[in-house]
Amino acid sequence: MPDIDGIHKMLMGSDPVAISNQEDEKFEILFNLNENYDLTLVVSVKSTNPEIIISLITCYKKDRKRRVK
Repeated sequence: MPDIDGIHKMLMGSDPVAISNQEDEKFEILFNLNENYDLTLVVSVKSTNPEIIISLITCYKKDRKRRVK
């Protein structure tokens, strides 16, 4: 699992491999961590005119096999 700097580099320098809507304002964003795992970020996105507020809810490793079938 990368540290906070590694997560920041991943967010800024790579594209997500999947994005899914979890609930009304929650999204699960997957980044390829290595050949066995994805890094999963669950975020909340709230739109308050004129701002958009993005909050990190949790971050964890997820077995890549659950995404790739």
